[in-house]
Amino acid sequence: MLWGLATFVGLVGCESAPPIPALPELTRAGRVVLGSPRLTGGIPGKGPLKRAEVEAWLADPKNHEPLEFVLPLSLRLGGNDVQLPTDQALTRAKIELGRQLYFDSRLAGPSNMSCSHCHHPTAGYSRWMVMPVINRNVSAGFNRILSREQFWDGRVDSLEEQIEHPLTNKYEMHNTVPDAVRQIEAVEGYRLQFERIYGGVTFTAITQAISCFERALVTGPSPFDFEEVVRRSAEHSAETFGELEQSELEEARRGMNEFPLSENARRGRDLFFSDRTHCATCHSGPNFTDEQYHAVGLPPISSKAAADTGRFAVTGREEDRDAYKTPTLRNVAQTPPYMHAGQLETLEEVVAWFNQPKAATPHVSPLLMPLGLSSGDQRDLVEFLRSLTGPLPPVETGRLPE
Repeated sequence: MLWGLATFVGLVGCESAPPIPALPELTRAGRVVLGSPRLTGGIPGKGPLKRAEVEAWLADPKNHEPLEFVLPLSLRLGGNDVQLPTDQALTRAKIELGRQLYFDSRLAGPSNMSCSHCHHPTAGYSRWMVMPVINRNVSAGFNRILSREQFWDGRVDSLEEQIEHPLTNKYEMHNTVPDAVRQIEAVEGYRLQFERIYGGVTFTAITQAISCFERALVTGPSPFDFEEVVRRSAEHSAETFGELEQSELEEARRGMNEFPLSENARRGRDLFFSDRTHCATCHSGPNFTDEQYHAVGLPPISSKAAADTGRFAVTGREEDRDAYKTPTLRNVAQTPPYMHAGQLETLEEVVAWFNQPKAATPHVSPLLMPLGLSSGDQRDLVEFLRSLTGPLPPVETGRLPE
């Protein structure tokens, strides 16, 4: 079964991008495709979750079975990069509990903010929001299953560890760990789920549940992916394809016909992967990031943020001064502004910066150099970046425990 190739979804609060398909439930070779709607669509029903609905959900043993999953077509080659703790098997019950917590402001302190306040599905799990005091742009919250270190400076080693930082930051959720546990434990619907899944409400269990939900947020195939799979398959004999590879090829052919890559995007793709631009040196792999840290010389956005030293604050190594993590380019058209502090508002500005960089800091990667691209080349690169937009899983935002 293919992604819903005849149905289009709109992009909210983002740059113009090509149409992208919506997602039906998917399985491949008996395994669920990560990103399938039933994983993030909430417990069936309407309105606040009642006790009887939660109990019925928990009583179904299928919701507690470890998921046998594969990554969507867009990320399939990243299977060896999956970051999933050995004691953190994904289940529908864990993902659903994490979904509820992600959208619930009862986890927060006086700020009354939920995780989704800064990482909202209508904004590509990001937000057009910059925090000048801490010199940080809101990172995209999808495809985290392929990323170990978190934040622009990589200061934590897992999604689980990441959660405490926004929870306790006074500029974000502004809570304490004990208060967050007490607030969640006071809600009967949460208490029932935590007792059945984790043996009780603890902060560790809260972080694990939210992380399970976040790992289910992946970008589906884009126009670029459809054409790329067809292109790669031509290099091999069809007789060598297994069931999974054959279904991928069928999906890609359908997608390529209904969501063709434009000629501008094709030219931009060739530029992106060429020795002329070296874009793919840092934006490599299926998630278009090397997961490394680079200094590109952009200035801080405020005087208060001028002391930010990026990765250097974590490692103390001089070569990491002013270096920040390479962001994914998946669905990049949905997630402005750009760069670690949101210094650039459009993809056109980003391409123009790298074409003719004007470093404002002394610590700059040796990879940064003028590219000599024409205005037409730059437009083609932007079109290629927009072609990396794929569907995100539909998600229920309002079904929370009473």
